Amino acid sequence: MPLSCFVPTIVTEVVKLLKTTPAKSCELDLVPTWLLKHLASVIAPTICNLFMKNGMFPAQLKQARVQPLLKKSTLDPDDVSSYRPISNLPYISKFIERVVVSRSSHHTSTFNLLPAQQSAYWSFHSTETALLSVHNDLVYAIDSGKVSLLVLLDLSAAFDVIDHQILLSVLENWFSMDSIALRWFESYLTDRVQSFSYAGVQTPSFKVDCRVPQGSVLEPHCFISYTEDIVDVLE
Repeated sequence: MPLSCFVPTIVTEVVKLLKTTPAKSCELDLVPTWLLKHLASVIAPTICNLFMKNGMFPAQLKQARVQPLLKKSTLDPDDVSSYRPISNLPYISKFIERVVVSRSSHHTSTFNLLPAQQSAYWSFHSTETALLSVHNDLVYAIDSGKVSLLVLLDLSAAFDVIDHQILLSVLENWFSMDSIALRWFESYLTDRVQSFSYAGVQTPSFKVDCRVPQGSVLEPHCFISYTEDIVDVLE
C-alpha cells in the first residue's frame, strides 16, 4: 500500500514532541523557540498540517546557516582543517521533519521495506546490533570450520553523496511513496540554500543541489533509504 499522504498531527502529539526536543534557536528562526513551545497547542498543529497537507515545504525554511566550530581547543585556529562545519536550521523546519519522519518510519516498518541487516538510524537496530550480528556470524563460521572474510566500505562524508533525483526515485519505486507524500519530499529537497558565517561576516547564499541538509532530522532517515539496496548489490 503506497504512502500517498501524511496523517495529520493532533495537539497531544505536538505537545509531546515539543517537550522532548531541546529549546534551541538560531538566527534563522522566525519565532523564538520558547514562544512556540508556549503556544504549542494553538499554532503548532496548524503549521505542521498546513505544510504536510499541500505537499509543500515553505521556502523560508529551506535556508541553512553554516558556522565553523573548532574541533579541539588545542588545534591551530588558523588552519581550516581544524574546524568542523556546523549547519543551523530553523527550529520549525526540524519540528516538521520530526512529524514526517514518524509517518515515514511507520510506513517503512509496517511493510518491512528496510533490509533486516540495517543498523543505526532505525528503532531497536543500533550499531551494537550490527556488532552482535557480525560477532555471531564469525563465531558460527569458526565453529563450522570455515574461513571468514570481512569487507568494510567507508564512505567519506557519506551524507554528501546523496543525489536528489536518485533519492526521489528510490522513495517512489521502492518505498511506494506517491502523490502528496512524494511531492513533499521533492519540495523539501528542491531550491535549498545555505550561507556561511564567521567572525560576524556572512557570505551570500549558495544553492544546495545535492545531499540532505546537515543537522536535519531527515538526514539519516533519507540516507538509509538511499542505500537500502546495498545488500542486494553485494549479494
